[in-house]
This record gives sequence, C-alpha cells and structure tokens, in this order.
Amino acid sequence: METSPAETSPAEPTKTETRKYELGKFDGLPEFRVELDYSGLVPVPIVQTRSTVITAIVKIEQLETASEEAWKAAGQGILVAGAGAMVAGMIPGGVAAAPMFMSMFGSYATSKGLNLVASQIQFYTETAYGDWELLGAKPAVAPAKMLKKASSADSNI
Repeated sequence: METSPAETSPAEPTKTETRKYELGKFDGLPEFRVELDYSGLVPVPIVQTRSTVITAIVKIEQLETASEEAWKAAGQGILVAGAGAMVAGMIPGGVAAAPMFMSMFGSYATSKGLNLVASQIQFYTETAYGDWELLGAKPAVAPAKMLKKASSADSNI
C-alpha cells in the first residue's frame, strides 16, 4: 500500500501570538528560616524573615491573524473578569476567584465575538521574594563582628 506525500508530511503548526496581562499584586505570607551561627563557643540561632509579593497574571494565546480590536476586547474582558475575581477572592481561602474569573471572561469574550477555547487562556501567579532580614532582637554576636560582616557585604556592591 502506497502513501501519498501529504499523508507522510506533518501538518504545519498554527502560529499564535501570546500576550500577558497583569491583574494585580498583593502581599503573600512572610517566610521564616533559622540559621545557626557557629562563630562563638555555643551555636546561636538567628531567625530571619523575608516578604513575598504575588502577581496574578493572565496569558492569552490568540491566532497570529487576530486583529488589534480582538486584543483590545480581550484586555477589557480581563479587567472586567479580574474585578469579579477580586470580589470572589474575598471568600475565605479565595477558592472562587479562578472559576469566577474564567466564567466572567468567557461570557465577556463570547459577547464580543472572540473565539477562544479554554486551552488558549492561562490564569497563574508569580511570586517575588524579598531579601532575608534579621527578625526581632539582634543576635548574640559581638557588635564589632556584626559590623565587620556588614561592611564586607557592602563592599561587594
């Protein structure tokens, strides 16, 4: 049985354009860690903390042939759905935020004539971490030694 060239060559992939929309940023939970300072006779625990910032992002993959009006409508839909998701996020645990966003965005996109499927829309978060800082009282390390550590760290800047 012979096969035609069309049957053996793979289909060309559809070209898409991806755009990201930032919905907003909010403070995450602080992180803590304990390190032991072995410079003295007895190890001293040093508690450090850092802050986190969580950014909510929506990524849309649209066909490369999408018009600028379609992208504008998608951006407006994201704003409308983001507001609804923010209200839904007030429910303890925020469990309703993502479903509310997808539902509202889908309704808005359909009303504007956008032809999107669920796989073209991604709702996700990115986390940014702050620098580690000492928590509370200063550690039980000689002040001169602390200044020496601080000055050597500053010289690398």
